[in-house]
Amino acid sequence: MSRRRIVAAIAAVVLVVAAGAAYLVFRSIPEVRTAFLIDTSESEDFAGIAHAVGGAALNSGDGDALALRRFGGACADPGNTAELVGPDREHPERIGAAARAVKPSGKATLRDGILASIGDFSGRYPFRGSTLNRIIVVTSHGADACGTAQADLEREVEERSGKAGVRLDFRIVGYKVAEKEQEPLTRLATAVKAPPARFVTKPEGLDALLKELTVPRTPEVKGIGAPTTPPTSAPPTPTPTGPLPDGVQAAFIRDYRDFDVRNRTIAVDPYDLLRGAEAEEAAKADGSTADNDYYQRDPSKEKVRLRVAPDAELRINQLDIEHSGDPSYSRTVTLPVLAKLYEQYQRLQGGELRGFSFEITVTGGEITRIKQHWFP
Repeated sequence: MSRRRIVAAIAAVVLVVAAGAAYLVFRSIPEVRTAFLIDTSESEDFAGIAHAVGGAALNSGDGDALALRRFGGACADPGNTAELVGPDREHPERIGAAARAVKPSGKATLRDGILASIGDFSGRYPFRGSTLNRIIVVTSHGADACGTAQADLEREVEERSGKAGVRLDFRIVGYKVAEKEQEPLTRLATAVKAPPARFVTKPEGLDALLKELTVPRTPEVKGIGAPTTPPTSAPPTPTPTGPLPDGVQAAFIRDYRDFDVRNRTIAVDPYDLLRGAEAEEAAKADGSTADNDYYQRDPSKEKVRLRVAPDAELRINQLDIEHSGDPSYSRTVTLPVLAKLYEQYQRLQGGELRGFSFEITVTGGEITRIKQHWFP
């Protein structure tokens, strides 16, 4: 073998390895990374906090990286805050288990807990969220119990957040905090440019609030799933808005920019999926051939934009490359995750994507179910 061919072969192997490494990095970076920072000092109802945080973790978005840190103990003790669960995308149940295992004790070392939690995001690894990084503080006390002046606390937190190298989205939650003690948390929320601090007094109220904060409503999601740098391909042409008849319809989703996550709509390209003798006959009439006993007839290639129902079931298989060869594999995702997977896959393909095929169920003019077709 000539020297030139050997160099070419080595270069090809390097390219394949690099492409694989790039894909693994894509898969490893979460879209959302959330850190729960909980007050484990002596309080009236720590069990309510542990239960609510565990429930919120189980209801977080598919693939979110979740972590748990506690604060509470002796002032100036390095052990008065600790990370109980590092960022984990696969086992949300670990958050609740770790929280329930804590025995509350000591003082509310709020300052040390917040500064340490910010520090958890300061490194490049574990990977930060590609679109959202947030810290949800849940406390039963209104202020740091170790004598830190409120103004100093606000200044330190603001400065440390600015040096973290990543935009942090704070949410401050007070649980059974007396009204006269709420002002410091309200000021802290302002200092970190967070929405106003929220206060609840009942366990069921805390459950609902934490689930609301970890599973954002549709208008809040747009910023999460918005594409950053457009691929090299030209943007898709505008698509008309119009419903499909109720029922089950085969359709392509051609481009990640066909997703409008904020308004919960997708532009789809309906087509006829034919099988067996019907596929052979139609393909022959079109001057084509059926592939593996099926034929996709799509003469117009026109798209229609449909709204996705809030409770729609969205299932993928081949879009999850790790399982693309398994026809029995199925994974449920949220609309923002589906849009993000499309974007990531399209970038790996250099901006070009023929589109994946789905079985779409339309009810009352809305998409109520999307199931990706598996083709050999």
